Amino acid sequence: MGIKRKALAIVLLSVAVLGGCLRGPRGRVSNITRQEHPELINGNLDWGSEVGFDLKNEGESGMIHITVTLSCSEGQWVRSQDIFLEAGQFKHLTYFFQEPTINTTNLQALVRVNP
Repeated sequence: MGIKRKALAIVLLSVAVLGGCLRGPRGRVSNITRQEHPELINGNLDWGSEVGFDLKNEGESGMIHITVTLSCSEGQWVRSQDIFLEAGQFKHLTYFFQEPTINTTNLQALVRVNP
């Protein structure tokens, strides 16, 4: 096999491997918001922090794992969920954290998706 054919074979193999890595669902998070407000929890009004965001599947249909972390002066809490999204599907999601009190400071939200 000549050098040109070997180079072409390597390029085609690389494209096939990389193309395989891009298959499946791919979540993209945007517009993360955080706001504090009261919420009804099991029939009782409780203070907390709500994290909202937009999620879009930019890949093929499939499961996307979501992890939402809220950190503050009082600690850190995590919510996670697996959600099925069709190719190109968009959802606005919110997660409420009732653990922080009204006196908490330094609230920060982090949203991760996989894949």
